[in-house]
Amino acid sequence: PIADENRYMEVWNLVFMQYEQLAGGERVDLPKPSIDTGMGLERITAVLEGVHNNYDTSLFAPLIAAVEGTLHKKPNRETIASFRVIADHLRAMAFLVADGVVPANDGRGYVLRRIMRRAMRHAHMLGNNQPLFGRLLPSLIDVMGGHYQELIKEQDNMAKVFLREEEQFAELLSRGMGLLNKEIEKIPAGKDLSGAVAFQLYDTFGFPLDLTIDIMRGHGRGVAVAGFDASMAEQKKRGKESWSGSGDNKQAAIWFALKEKHGETKFLGYETLSAGAVVLALVDDSLQAVESLQGHGWVVLDQTPFYGESGGQRGDRGRLTMQADEQTHEVKDTKNTKASSPIT
Repeated sequence: PIADENRYMEVWNLVFMQYEQLAGGERVDLPKPSIDTGMGLERITAVLEGVHNNYDTSLFAPLIAAVEGTLHKKPNRETIASFRVIADHLRAMAFLVADGVVPANDGRGYVLRRIMRRAMRHAHMLGNNQPLFGRLLPSLIDVMGGHYQELIKEQDNMAKVFLREEEQFAELLSRGMGLLNKEIEKIPAGKDLSGAVAFQLYDTFGFPLDLTIDIMRGHGRGVAVAGFDASMAEQKKRGKESWSGSGDNKQAAIWFALKEKHGETKFLGYETLSAGAVVLALVDDSLQAVESLQGHGWVVLDQTPFYGESGGQRGDRGRLTMQADEQTHEVKDTKNTKASSPIT
């Protein structure tokens, strides 16, 4: 061990690649051994600016100052991590949205949503209960907009996406935190939150498992993930059995399968009459998932302003323009079709 470790700062890593380890544990020489150099550009910035960590550089300090100014709070030893998470995640959120990623329940959209919700939870931990991240965008653009013009071009869109997610997250927290706090008080010392409770939070209040894990980590506890998985499997089994009847239920099994695979389609119709979206699946008139459509069929999207026919209200009509070829297709009411779909 080094006697005075505070004298040293890691700037980059060297990985010496010399052997291939076989299944039985034997190591053989690589035909071309090499050294992989992982240099941290932000660490170099810290060295050049004479500071001791990335968050004190000119890349992050203005963002943390913006958080302080917006929340009217100064970081201390207990809260500094939250200030840093908000600054770091704000940057990741902005670049992802500027590159065309939208929050979703799977794929890269789910990665974005997890980043956003973690940042929002840390803002909530600091006592914030108002939309925050749209107000922080100008500070990020001041720091990085000169080199990344897409941040300037997409500022309005980023602000709308942030606001929508923050409103949803606030509702989610208000629904679930009461139950979670009560359950935390019941947990014996050294024990994790039960998987059944984590699943109840997910199923009843919309808490994703990763959010529950993150919250419990803040309490020095874990989550019994195996129990959560078992509850999830049991619910899926019951759901499949309930959809395996005849008539409309049997026809509608395709929609259950697509929801299980892709998650729910987010409805935007209360906020806007037009929106960008990602095509998740196509379904033809025989109610089969297909790679392409000829004629009529259904298009399943990650989000949509179209209201599907339900509760006596007829489904919305409109147009769907595909970005790849700029072709426009008519979206019709689902009345008198073979089955009603969640989204058309």
